[in-house]
Amino acid sequence: MGSSRRVKRFGMLTILLIATLLVVARLYLPHFLKWHVNKTLDRLPDYQGHVESIDVELYRGAYRIEQFVLRKRDNSNKQDFLSSQFIDLSVEWRALLRGKLVGEVEMERPELNLILRKSVGDSQITLKKEWTDVVQDLFPIDINRFEVTKGELTYRHEGDKQPISFSVSNVNGVASELSNRKTEQSELPSTIQATGLLQKSGVCSFSARFNALTRPARFSGSFEMKDLALPQVNTFLEQLAGVDAESGKLDIFARADSRQKGFRGYLKPIARQVKLLSLKNDQDSPLDLVWQSLVAAVAEVFTNQRHDQFATEIEFSGDYREPESDIWSAVTSILENAFIKALPRGLNRE
Repeated sequence: MGSSRRVKRFGMLTILLIATLLVVARLYLPHFLKWHVNKTLDRLPDYQGHVESIDVELYRGAYRIEQFVLRKRDNSNKQDFLSSQFIDLSVEWRALLRGKLVGEVEMERPELNLILRKSVGDSQITLKKEWTDVVQDLFPIDINRFEVTKGELTYRHEGDKQPISFSVSNVNGVASELSNRKTEQSELPSTIQATGLLQKSGVCSFSARFNALTRPARFSGSFEMKDLALPQVNTFLEQLAGVDAESGKLDIFARADSRQKGFRGYLKPIARQVKLLSLKNDQDSPLDLVWQSLVAAVAEVFTNQRHDQFATEIEFSGDYREPESDIWSAVTSILENAFIKALPRGLNRE
């Protein structure tokens, strides 16, 4: 009888001790993780990172980072390279039920600012290889699913001329099966789906299947952008062709597939209801007005009048180091769109 009582008492003390340890661990773990994450981020050679706080959810096998910031150490760009209000790192339970230990990452309202300058050291484009080691330390299991919600991407090119910038807002996307290898069912097991809004008007969507574990990577993907207001990209048009767009919309449709030693695809831009210039602009020089008038005249000649669209389709192929475009197919496509049949809006039927 006494022996049974001692066993029960020992069991209750053991349970109480385990519960106490779990409570202490739960209270202390967020502070330890915050210290560990900030110390790990500080190892990056050109960038410095910081997180404001971390919340632990043991029942999900997850921790949630709040107010993540990554910026260049000299802060010369005065813009964070990457920031996110929340980053959730967790075990993917669906994969765990299949006997596979992998994780998933969710980023809420991330902002990525890419800046290209003459000097590579002043640019803010890429991270060095050490970044992969940092990610591995922060989340030491394979990432199988990556999701972004309400993100924003900004690209700025600062050269000799006026800076060119593009922004994609409301970015939502999911990449899944990232840790899978080639299977009997598919050589391209991984998928990505993403949408966004370019320059506040162009509705973008991107879809692809790929195998990230091959070198070079194998892929098959498509891109669509519809209804981009041309005046929103006037800075780019001025540097590219020396013209301004007063009105009009631009659609872009593209597809590319990898081949054994390279890739192959096409790019189909379609400009609709375009008005390029106003001759009443007193700030333009006479030479600029002549050039703009010539471009407008050429565009008018090769515009499909019935559909009021100027379009072409450019085929490209080659290996990754030396891509080639088929200029003759582009010229032929311009003539076909203008005088025979308007190119259809949308991806080609494969």
